[in-house]
Amino acid sequence: MPEEITVREAVQILSGVSQQLRSAKRLEEALKVGLAIEETVKTKTSEKDVLEVQISELHTRLSELEDEVEKEEKGVKVSLDVSSALVSAAQEKARNAEIETEAVMKGFEATSANLLRELAASAEKRQVELNNKIIEREEYLKTVTDKIEAANAELASIKERLG
Repeated sequence: MPEEITVREAVQILSGVSQQLRSAKRLEEALKVGLAIEETVKTKTSEKDVLEVQISELHTRLSELEDEVEKEEKGVKVSLDVSSALVSAAQEKARNAEIETEAVMKGFEATSANLLRELAASAEKRQVELNNKIIEREEYLKTVTDKIEAANAELASIKERLG
């Protein structure tokens, strides 16, 4: 059974949930960027030019997302572990994407479509994981809120008996 928490800790939990929702929206934006890149690939005539543009856009967007995550989650203890994991996973994905893209540029043109599908699947998986975490935190917060309400009701009952 979880320990009783203070109002401040409850506020921190709510703040963490809010931060995770923003992170989920940023992941959704990253997915939209990936889908836009897929359309760009279809319109380009040179596969090398397409891959260079794609790499540049992905790195730029990844950098922007990392900066946003670092700014928003600074000082929020509850969300720190989640943001660290997301940043590490995103960096690892970026390194893997760069290695795969270099291999594609050397002769494996068909890999670009697979890379975009992997990015979409990864973003969708992270979205699901974040949503599950948010649901868990909301359930925990509801339990805490119910306990606080029960304690308040008990306190009111005691005050009535004393008063």
